[in-house]
Amino acid sequence: MSLHPCLERRWPLGAAAVAALLMPLAPLFLQLPSGAATAGRSSGAATAATRATVEEILDGPDLWIERRRARVHDRATAPELLRSGESRAQLAFQSGAAGRMNQLTQLRLGSRCSQLDQGQILLSGAQSLCLRSARLSVRGTHVLVELDSRGAATVSVLEGQVDVEPLPVTTASGTAPPAPTGPVTSVGQGQRLRLSAEGRVLALEALSAADYRAFVEGPLVDGFTTPLPGQPALERSVAAAAPGLSLACAARPDTALVEAVNGARRQAGRQAFSPLPADLADRNCRYLAPVLRRILASGDCDHDSQRWQALQQEPARSAGLTPVSELIACPGARAIDPAVVLQRWLGSPVHTNLLFNRPRASHLDCVQLTASGRTAAMCTTWGGGGPRPAT
Repeated sequence: MSLHPCLERRWPLGAAAVAALLMPLAPLFLQLPSGAATAGRSSGAATAATRATVEEILDGPDLWIERRRARVHDRATAPELLRSGESRAQLAFQSGAAGRMNQLTQLRLGSRCSQLDQGQILLSGAQSLCLRSARLSVRGTHVLVELDSRGAATVSVLEGQVDVEPLPVTTASGTAPPAPTGPVTSVGQGQRLRLSAEGRVLALEALSAADYRAFVEGPLVDGFTTPLPGQPALERSVAAAAPGLSLACAARPDTALVEAVNGARRQAGRQAFSPLPADLADRNCRYLAPVLRRILASGDCDHDSQRWQALQQEPARSAGLTPVSELIACPGARAIDPAVVLQRWLGSPVHTNLLFNRPRASHLDCVQLTASGRTAAMCTTWGGGGPRPAT
């Protein structure tokens, strides 16, 4: 039997077994406009996700494209299935849009339709997404979509507007997705739509400042370093909905520690490190903030090798710079004293070597984070050429 692209196997099972498991489920579609309808749409119209490139992976290597483990830069093509276990990931679609997958999320790409089986995804840009019984036309906006195990969904529009069209619930294995069956529901900025598994509108409600805070501090923002398309518009929306709330990095620059290191380099006859370009400094802060949070919470003053490797693999570095090494100022009961931190580093041959004897290291950036009365700091050095492991 030939399965519909949305019903192809997603685990290493036979086709018959998968068909038996999936027949009770109604498909969730992501559809391209076709024919004359396409011609009448603006250039901002949403498209189907026929290709997606992995831009970032957080929380370990538990992201898969079909049965192969995915890495940064890997590409998935319709009708392949993307699924996250304990990892989170950011995808770049060929339309120019992006998607961030939370843990335990499944998305199958398609040239005419794609299927989201479960989980939570943040869409940024012109990328349509449809639930089992409704299609979402997402055009240049930021929308958070969650599908539970029963098929019920929530659609939260953080910025922009989304049109939701009902689709018939079906178990047919035809080659084309069903047409919309009812009126369009427009979900505006700052609103949340709740849908039943059958596509019935349960509620259309306003998002609160607490909802925005939960998003900003949640898993689809925390730790990601790759910017989203149209992120400035999202930041303005967040600030307007919850004054004082920002998508900016939670850690703060530690310029005093940078100056202490550069002073020691000058005394040793070395050239001072240059500051990172602004975009890399922001990425570096977003990378380091969750690492410092873990150190402060656990007391384990050590590197996060998985996140460090992910940082090294990220594309589009400014001025050809890549991470070379990182140094940790372990938590203390009081504020960080740059002179004390520097003396500890200079008392370690390993850290001294990192600060003075890495020919490729030309730039330095340090940040610090305070929680529960304790402060920790980390510095990373950057330079041209290939990356090296943390030490």
